[in-house]
Amino acid sequence: MAAVWSKCTAVYVRTSQAIRQTYLLSGRPLVRLQSLGPAKTGYSIAEYPVFAKAGAIVPTENYSGDNTLGNKTDMTVYVFPGADNSFVLYEDSGDGNEYKNGEYATTDFSLNWGETAVFTIHSAQGETSLIPKNRNWTVMFRGFAESIAVKAFVNGKETECELSFDKKTNTASVSIGNIPTCAEIVFEISGENSLETDNSSAKDRILTYLCIHR
Repeated sequence: MAAVWSKCTAVYVRTSQAIRQTYLLSGRPLVRLQSLGPAKTGYSIAEYPVFAKAGAIVPTENYSGDNTLGNKTDMTVYVFPGADNSFVLYEDSGDGNEYKNGEYATTDFSLNWGETAVFTIHSAQGETSLIPKNRNWTVMFRGFAESIAVKAFVNGKETECELSFDKKTNTASVSIGNIPTCAEIVFEISGENSLETDNSSAKDRILTYLCIHR
């Protein structure tokens, strides 16, 4: 089982090494992110193992079915518990060299971890004409406890958001729509006990994983 690392994630490629290595990196368990693509090892898209470290922030755009240039309106961000972190999303026109002259936009993301966690999508900076004026955001709080409560604030004003929970992936999904990219969005995550899942379903998930990759 070989690993390919980015700042926040590890992609595992099947080799003869033991899968248990997955749970020893960084001194704490890694959390399953999702499947990001096929591999020559025979994995299907639904099986390919991608893991994220504590505090990882992974922004993605919703796939539209083609590779068309341009920045998308519908965005999904995966956020993982356990540590402070930040991430900068960089966007340019997708072609040409104008980015060398500063024609690009950035959006900062930050996670402040504690008894109450705060995840912030900061206002876009730079050449914001390159990105949509408004975006729909879905934030996937993966590896969190089902009992958490989430409040959303846009420019300091509490805003209604949709919250659902997927027990299979221990993911609280929060959706908030048509928000100006110049706005600051803050999510406050609170809970009576730990914000992280107790991982009580780990045994079943590991057995399923081993059956798929035996």
